[in-house]
Amino acid sequence: MAKSRALLQQRVIDDMNRLENQKIADACMIELKIDHHDFNRAYTHYNLDKNGKLSGFRDGLNTAARMEREKEEKEPLLKPEEAKELAELVKELGKPQYKQDGTLEFDYFHKCNRIISSFNARRCDVKDEDFLYLRRKYIKEQVREKYEEVCNN
Repeated sequence: MAKSRALLQQRVIDDMNRLENQKIADACMIELKIDHHDFNRAYTHYNLDKNGKLSGFRDGLNTAARMEREKEEKEPLLKPEEAKELAELVKELGKPQYKQDGTLEFDYFHKCNRIISSFNARRCDVKDEDFLYLRRKYIKEQVREKYEEVCNN
């Protein structure tokens, strides 16, 4: 359980990292008219990784990200109604069914996987699709306030 929770938290952190990178890339395209390839080439060309001010800034960002991660780790993963629904679904599954080698029977594993997939779809997919569509739409229309609102929610 702890290992799966850690993997889920790492996935959430990775998703947040990708989201922040997308927001930075969008801002660079809008305000500076450069994309991330241009930035990466400049970063390498000018050895910005050896710049003391930038490394201090990066260390500060890492500290802030670590503090945010620790705060989120203390929050419950599921809302109370989701936890109740999940408990009912697990109860319906019944006792785990194992093969002789210690792995789950395929049918039992498949039922577990369907539950996990449905929760992920409800919690992530719809929000991600809306986010990607709206974010690009507001960039194209150059509506900065709406773009900021979508990115910050």
